Amino acid sequence: MSLNTPKANSQYLKLSVAVILMLLAAIAAYLPLWDNGFINLDDGVYITFNKHVQLGLTPDNLRWAFSFEDKPGTYWHPATWLSLMLDHDLFGLNPAGYHGMNLLLHTANSLLIFTILQIITRSTMVSAFCAAIFLLHPVNVETVAWAVERKTVLCTFFGLLGVLSYMKYARQPSIARYLAVFLLLALGLMAKSMLVTLPCALLLLDYWPLGRFRAFSPSITPVDRVPQYSTSLLVLEKVPLLLLSASSFFITLYSLRNAAEPIFPGFAVRIENALVSYAFYLKVLLWPSGLAVYYPPRMSLYPPWQVIVAVAVLATMTFIAIRTIRTRPWWFVGFFWYAGTLFTTSGLMRSGLWPERADRFIYLPSFGLLLILACEACRLVRGGRALRFTTILLSATMIALLAVATHQQVSYWKDDASLFEHAVQVTSNNVHARHLLGKFYFTQGDYLKAFNQFAAEKAADPKNPDYDVFMGYLSYLNGNYGFARESLERVLVSTPDNLDALYLLGQLFEKTGNIGQAREYYSKGLASNALDMYSMKPLLEERLKILDNSTH
Repeated sequence: MSLNTPKANSQYLKLSVAVILMLLAAIAAYLPLWDNGFINLDDGVYITFNKHVQLGLTPDNLRWAFSFEDKPGTYWHPATWLSLMLDHDLFGLNPAGYHGMNLLLHTANSLLIFTILQIITRSTMVSAFCAAIFLLHPVNVETVAWAVERKTVLCTFFGLLGVLSYMKYARQPSIARYLAVFLLLALGLMAKSMLVTLPCALLLLDYWPLGRFRAFSPSITPVDRVPQYSTSLLVLEKVPLLLLSASSFFITLYSLRNAAEPIFPGFAVRIENALVSYAFYLKVLLWPSGLAVYYPPRMSLYPPWQVIVAVAVLATMTFIAIRTIRTRPWWFVGFFWYAGTLFTTSGLMRSGLWPERADRFIYLPSFGLLLILACEACRLVRGGRALRFTTILLSATMIALLAVATHQQVSYWKDDASLFEHAVQVTSNNVHARHLLGKFYFTQGDYLKAFNQFAAEKAADPKNPDYDVFMGYLSYLNGNYGFARESLERVLVSTPDNLDALYLLGQLFEKTGNIGQAREYYSKGLASNALDMYSMKPLLEERLKILDNSTH
């Protein structure tokens, strides 16, 4: 097509309008983001208490980012560390800068999805609609509004760029283009290892829309005429990418070798959790209500009806995907993209704090479902003027509703109080959210609200030590050192690595002049392999330095 033909000019105008509207929609929907602060859930580990991030992009920090030095509560993702260091060089500790960079990457990911779908469907309008859903869906708010989720938006950015590069490589194969795909996958894995299944997802794209399989192909014409190859050669082509993914998987495991072993439920529960989660994410994408920063995990089997419904939904989707593999191949490709890319976070294996599920896990897998939606929408808009008008009207209404819901969801991330209060309201027995909410109220000096949260936490989980930690700290502040010591030592009987209790006992002995015992408790906390979700180790390290300096 000539660049100056009316048809080409019209196409470029549509593209420009679509991009501008998406940018404006992102700014409007995420407007509350600029007033949001950091959250006391990993933000300290990654940013506010991380001395390496706060020293910025220096040679020593570049080495640290790629090293396997102990990084409590985190794993090996050097690209994410470098990105956060750059943010600190640019914005200091202003949370608006970190959130704004996340939003910029999220918008870029939406535009990449728009570009990929536009290549596949040849429809600017439908592609823009599906990309707008990704951009404005409230389930993606967690990934944007949580500063430490830079790893997810950055990983997805490189992953989607890799898909575009792969489509270009498929049309005209060359070593340089293959190396571009390899490099982008490597960068994505260095941001977050969730891309380990991408090489398998590329095989799905080989079937459709690329049509690279010589032995079998869909009845739908591929988007481009591309060279075809044998199945074995296409699989062999993915071997370097698979080896790269395998390396990332084992590097991630190695980086967590010294981490505390989280408490996992039995394997049967994890299988049920994976099945229910697959169906739950489909429901949330269709009806995004009750979204929370943390969903408390189940340690016992699900009610049978939930498992039956989940299996029925997944079996139906699988049947449709296989039954229509030739006539509507986007169902097969889209559903198995969703299922495959979600597998690593499905709940079968997990490290760190173990939630039942998390909104951020659906970020990249949702592309497969958007592919199905885009292709089916194309069939609708080509079905006659009345059907086309109805489809456009419903689509515009859906986008508006999603934007309003996202605007509201972003406001919950303003601070610890609004975020964890919302989590307590929309979930049941959320002990972890109550713990964080209680800590927030305590730091604000609102001891009555803090007591109510810790008491409710104790009622929901009698074995949980947080209530005794709270009572010990409150007694310490009131000068009742004997009761404080009893409460905190009781915590260490059940959880010897409890960082809060170790820190407070150190404070207590430091206050009463027993410097040797204070140093012992601080050292125990610093040497512990406990998950440091609330940035206690920097405080322990600081107290030890103060004690060391005072004795010299």
